[in-house]
Amino acid sequence: MREILFRGKPINKSDGANSWIEGFYTKSPSGRTRILTTYNARPIEVIPETVGQFIGLYDINNKPIFEGDIVRTWGGTYMHGIYEFNEIEYVKDIRQAAFELSHCENVEIIGNIFDHPHLLKEGVHA
Repeated sequence: MREILFRGKPINKSDGANSWIEGFYTKSPSGRTRILTTYNARPIEVIPETVGQFIGLYDINNKPIFEGDIVRTWGGTYMHGIYEFNEIEYVKDIRQAAFELSHCENVEIIGNIFDHPHLLKEGVHA
């Protein structure tokens, strides 16, 4: 069974606005997007556009791959997390991402579309 895990960037600086929060996706009664952290079960409000789900695979460094990650596969092929979070269609997108990446031998996370968009715009081949 695949682990269900999400991540997002917190809105408040006191919650680590430049870092990522991992946990469970939830909405507040007022409709705000939150991640219920796995380490202290505290709901933290996150920027909705940054929310991505774990696709069920890990890279060569044993880091979980989330929607929105930019990965390198051996041979210089780049893929990005194709796969923006969408409350209705996310299951299809995650399965597609997991299928494609599971057929690659070496996958390494080199950034994400939020913190490192230049990797996609410049077509960087590191």
